[in-house]
Amino acid sequence: MIVITGGAGFVGLNIVKELNNRGVTNTVVVDDMTDGSKFRNLVNCKVADFIDATTFRESIRTKKFHHRPRVIFHYGAISNSETNGMKMLDANFTYSKELFQWCKNQGVRFIYASSAAVRPRSPSERLWILKDAVPNTVYQFYEKRKSFKAIELFGEYAGVEEGQQKRYIVHVEDVARLNCWFLDHPEISGIYNVGTGVASSFHDVSMEVAKNFGSPKGYIKFIPFPPELKGRYQSFTCADISKLRRAGFVLRFRSIKEGIKDYMEWLENNEGLDR
Repeated sequence: MIVITGGAGFVGLNIVKELNNRGVTNTVVVDDMTDGSKFRNLVNCKVADFIDATTFRESIRTKKFHHRPRVIFHYGAISNSETNGMKMLDANFTYSKELFQWCKNQGVRFIYASSAAVRPRSPSERLWILKDAVPNTVYQFYEKRKSFKAIELFGEYAGVEEGQQKRYIVHVEDVARLNCWFLDHPEISGIYNVGTGVASSFHDVSMEVAKNFGSPKGYIKFIPFPPELKGRYQSFTCADISKLRRAGFVLRFRSIKEGIKDYMEWLENNEGLDR
């Protein structure tokens, strides 16, 4: 049995799909289904069971979860713009600690992902995913152009030319493949950066999105850099994946051009599902 917390959400769902592609269906999805529309994400997935997130956490706390899964993929977290600090701390930090401790005590493998929270000494190492909900830069650009509105990019700031602020962006299906690669290699453990290892400018990303609709001419607009972000904004982030490569992961990540093309096609064919 394999447990995926957040299994009806963005990354967790794609792990379920990747496991299904491998013929694995003995999976248990753990998630909060208060928003019933999440069930649509699982329509084409094969899973063995579903457990409410609160019920699952309580069973872990009270030692009433009597199963011993092969692995727990932990992607159950608050990923929206929640402003309640205590709620965020409990869901994204305390819950993770509880689950990690349970796995450690039970001898269960624990595969967990975080954007910058695991390595506070490297705040620039953030995970951006093409189909992620917040912040989904690619989807925002797509919606702008689809509505015949210009995609707005930051202007020049701190010596960085307009639109040349850079991030590394990785396709969620590649992230799912990587998670399953770790599943295949139980001898490997540790903390690894996930990403393509290549940073792309917002201008390059916006051009690829705009070209999906035809000519990008007139659909890229530069706006003054927001005063409230001055001194707080990172103009460049890129994952160093050399440790991941040394561990033996040789699969190729999709390029920005390939990933955006795939994502545009996915959006056009999956209206209403998690982006």
